[in-house]
Amino acid sequence: NSTNDILNVSSLFGYKLTKKIAASALGEMNTSIENFLEPGTIDFGLGATWTPNSNLVVVVHPLNYRISFPPSDSLDISSEGAVGAKLRADYARNLKISGKDVNWSSTLTAFIPYSDTKMMVTDLEGNAQEAGLEELTWLNTLSFTIWKGIGVGATFGFRNADFEVYEEWQKFYALGLTYTL
Repeated sequence: NSTNDILNVSSLFGYKLTKKIAASALGEMNTSIENFLEPGTIDFGLGATWTPNSNLVVVVHPLNYRISFPPSDSLDISSEGAVGAKLRADYARNLKISGKDVNWSSTLTAFIPYSDTKMMVTDLEGNAQEAGLEELTWLNTLSFTIWKGIGVGATFGFRNADFEVYEEWQKFYALGLTYTL
């Protein structure tokens, strides 16, 4: 089972407390266009954001509410919510390779629930099982511009999300067009 499309929409709002630290709020949705919220997650969180330099943004939200949606073929189709900590680190850097500008970005996200909330889902063999709501995702993207902001990008990632009932660690890649303003 795989999906060919990934939709991640996030919005981060902050109020600067110091030059590098801000109180922040984050809203994020992670799903597929074809299988909208089957599986997927929606997060709302409050906490702090640290920007030690122009390349790195670290978000730590100890007050986060996550709603997790299992795959549609699960026994319990209803979603489950949990309060926990949301962590996100985004790193971006421009590199020169053979005289060409290459953009590299890396994103690490995690959700750690404070309670042991479980939901019933069906695994790939059709067996019912309990799944937790914790999640860890790490994405790395390389992209370069070919002509007037249009370019090519490649992403490689790892993901572990128990409620999605895939193998323990998912590995995936994507190759596609990019556009930079």
